[in-house]
Amino acid sequence: MAKASRTIASIIVGYKNEELTTEFVQKELSKLDVETIVVIVSNSSTVEGCRFLRENLNACIVEADFSGYKSGHRVYVLDIKENLGFAIANNLGVAFIARFFPGIEYVLFTNNDIRIVDPQVVSVLIDKYESVEGVGIIGPNILHVDGTRQTPMPKTYLWRNIWETLSSPLMSIIKHQPVEYCDLAQEGFHYTFAECFFISRLKDYVACGMMDPHTFLYAEGCILSERMGKIGLGYYFAPDMTVIHDNGSTTRKYLGTYVYKMMSRSNAYYFRAYRGYSAFSVWCFLTVSNMMCKLAGLKRFIKNIS
Repeated sequence: MAKASRTIASIIVGYKNEELTTEFVQKELSKLDVETIVVIVSNSSTVEGCRFLRENLNACIVEADFSGYKSGHRVYVLDIKENLGFAIANNLGVAFIARFFPGIEYVLFTNNDIRIVDPQVVSVLIDKYESVEGVGIIGPNILHVDGTRQTPMPKTYLWRNIWETLSSPLMSIIKHQPVEYCDLAQEGFHYTFAECFFISRLKDYVACGMMDPHTFLYAEGCILSERMGKIGLGYYFAPDMTVIHDNGSTTRKYLGTYVYKMMSRSNAYYFRAYRGYSAFSVWCFLTVSNMMCKLAGLKRFIKNIS
């Protein structure tokens, strides 16, 4: 398949899973009909992990301060000794691209557990980005491995979130399955998106302030939507292109039950800092979230010993 004339940058935030990242670059990114400069931000990197990426991807290993950069490579690995989290790591990748590849206009932010269904996904999304006024973020139809949609998502409200969390056990008992917003969503602007695969124009991403460094994992999509809104841009959903996401494979493997608490804290920060909810409201949200997390942990414990 001939590659399109444009070149984009692809940022992958990795965490101790060099084999999956390598497979993704070799088997999935190679499907795209555009040339890609790949920037792997290797959180909590090791000597062995960097060696694996260098040997298998012919990657240039670059230090956190960008020393060690050498031109002429397709794949660059930012060797980060600590775990910066998702937001800071992506921002660092963008800073690297802006410094060494000033001609790059678009950035693909992607997880390493994505499967490319449509090789034209990037070029079609960029064409749509340029043809629709007001786009700051664009993403395709993202499916879970079971075929259900993952995106887009509506604006969330704290007290509604609390009610849905509290009522979820009852809904499970009576087997009530509400129609998900994303299942009915049509092409166009929506509030927010799944952060596992999306495109933004580099200058738009920088102009909105990039991802919030106060988040470690989760809520980045909602926050980025809010920040884009401040400069008059939004998220556009283009369902005619599809990717598949093995949702949470990395977080399940490495973070376990801590993921739920991390998600709650990130959402609490989002509600307080970006939506203006009171400290009391956010405390109620965290209290309910922590209670449900403990109940889920107790349920797993009983199941394991029974």
